[in-house]
Amino acid sequence: MRKIILALLIVFFTPNSQAQHRVQIKQNEAWNIVEKEVIGNRKDSVNVFMSNSIIKANHSVSTINKTGISTEYDSWFFFIDDMPFESWEHSCRYVFVNVNNGKYNIYNFQLPPLIKDMTPIIEQKKTRVKNQLFNISSLNQRVGNTINTSTNAHNYAIIISGGYDSYNNWERYWNHCSSIYQALVNIYGFSKDNIYVLMSDGTSPGLDRHMNDGTYQSSPLDLDGDCIGDVQYAATRSNIQSVFNSLSNILTAEDNLFVFTTDHGGQTSGEEVYLLLWNHEQLYDYEFASYINGIDANSINLCLVQCHSGGFIDNINKSGVVISTSCKYDESAYARNDYLYSEYIYHWISAIVGTTPDGVTVNADTNYDGIVSMSEAFAYANNHDTKPETPQYSSNPVQFGNFISLNNYSNHFFSISGPNMICPNSSGTYSIDNLPSTVTVSWSYFPFWAANLQITGNNCTVTGSTLQSQTGTLTATISMGGHVINTLTKDIVCHGSFTATYSQAASTGYDAVINEPIDNSQTIMVAMGTPVYINSNNFYGMNVSCNYSSSVTNWSYNGNSTVSLTYPASGIGPLGITISAEGTPSCNDFDITVLPLPPGGQQSLLASLDGRQLLITLVSTDGSCVEKESQVNDLQEWTLEIYEATTGRLLYNKKCEGNSHMVDTTGWKSGVFVVRASSGKVVLYKKITIL
Repeated sequence: MRKIILALLIVFFTPNSQAQHRVQIKQNEAWNIVEKEVIGNRKDSVNVFMSNSIIKANHSVSTINKTGISTEYDSWFFFIDDMPFESWEHSCRYVFVNVNNGKYNIYNFQLPPLIKDMTPIIEQKKTRVKNQLFNISSLNQRVGNTINTSTNAHNYAIIISGGYDSYNNWERYWNHCSSIYQALVNIYGFSKDNIYVLMSDGTSPGLDRHMNDGTYQSSPLDLDGDCIGDVQYAATRSNIQSVFNSLSNILTAEDNLFVFTTDHGGQTSGEEVYLLLWNHEQLYDYEFASYINGIDANSINLCLVQCHSGGFIDNINKSGVVISTSCKYDESAYARNDYLYSEYIYHWISAIVGTTPDGVTVNADTNYDGIVSMSEAFAYANNHDTKPETPQYSSNPVQFGNFISLNNYSNHFFSISGPNMICPNSSGTYSIDNLPSTVTVSWSYFPFWAANLQITGNNCTVTGSTLQSQTGTLTATISMGGHVINTLTKDIVCHGSFTATYSQAASTGYDAVINEPIDNSQTIMVAMGTPVYINSNNFYGMNVSCNYSSSVTNWSYNGNSTVSLTYPASGIGPLGITISAEGTPSCNDFDITVLPLPPGGQQSLLASLDGRQLLITLVSTDGSCVEKESQVNDLQEWTLEIYEATTGRLLYNKKCEGNSHMVDTTGWKSGVFVVRASSGKVVLYKKITIL
């Protein structure tokens, strides 16, 4: 139990400074004394409450933090709130009027009393202000913030507004929660199922909200105007602990958590502070820190706007946490002049949504990367805060808040530099522009078989596979202190080895030779007058040229997969074909010369499923089963591999002989799979679906 110490300023008034009053002072007479001698000309700037019954001698009147005060005489008790509408802690006075002689004592405090049996004598009221609340449900098309839909399912939030009791639960606290909730859902794409709202008395229909005009209402459960209740729990210690415990079992290192707290706060001593909850409960800074430390998440963003909120910072030393508060540990937090919002959170919300409630555009994105980071939101709110409070900010690691936003991360001018296409057997080098020295980068490529990666520091070299042409995705995951701050992708065409098809007239007695891989500077030999087809799974972005294109017939290139030409009947020397990508040195330079070719056969891959038995068969061009080794270019042994198409995970790998092989798929999940049969330079693929 922590010892609570409060310095009380006790002012004793002597008979020389105060008129004598007869014994047995009545309630109205006690009020006349306080009104005339204590309040004076401040009746328009204070709230005053009077006890309905006499406070007995030595009976303790407790404050929020349970500090008690009593007098040695029976008295009428008056509570004077010197700063109505403001959040606690702030200046107030306790006045005890002796019922025997009318003398009184004044105690200066920073917290209200717990006594409930009191009647308001003076209560300030504010005229209702119309159309000055954030209407964020209509802003999602205006702000220009890019929602990263891939991370939406990984974003969680907790919104806490304690209120303390109905008198102290001002309407602006509900406004804070409503605006934050709308911003999370409508601008940053949070799932409503991932937002936990704990507010005052929860779903109770009681009159728990104190309006600025002096009336009381039940806090609306619908925070975004869709007629569906969003408040789930009362803001009590047990409920808060339950929500944090639940999320500690749900969140992983891939998830992000945003926590917002509002209403009242207090200070016990030094940087030891607390958040006030419903029904006169308190949540201390060290307790809150233990909940945060129990969460395993990639990033945790905290926005705390109650009085003394800066005192929560020193208790949280967890990496991957960004904190902004409305004031220091020894300061109060102040409302705006219209009391519809507190000062700091008004500007902070304006920063993250891109506008004020009255439609003035706000651009807190100082680096113009399209996303407002946590450091940018704090900087804007801090620079525009005009109240006597000192907003606080903390980031661990120090630069973490420069990159983290409510949508997980900021673009921050990051991009992958490197070629969009890679030639067969060639490489491309990739790096990240504007990369801070404090971050690390991990690289991956999908599909994994289409390219090989070599990583040096934060750079990456991609070497295209010789097996086939493939458009893949290079992914760079940027981390700081073990926490992801950005994920970048770049599509790359890795051109595999090209293949050539030769076709001759039947009268020559020669069969076609198909799918012979073309290596760099390879010489292809065909008979005179032979049509030649150079194929690739993807010629996208390639430049194809022929050194004698004007001397050959049927020269064409369809821009996608096939180059065709017919070699002339009389030789003009070797015919040079050059294929290159993006102006880089040639991918392939090869010659076509004249020479009769041996007979051969085309092979292809068939797959059929009988129950859970998958039959893989190699067949020749005429559809008959492969029976002779010569018909499959001396395939004495071949390798069968089966991959899971969505993940690239290898499920089956076996050396096979003969023209067919049976695979038992019992226990395999339904999905799409890639079958790969290879022998030497001959590689065949087939995509299959298993239900």
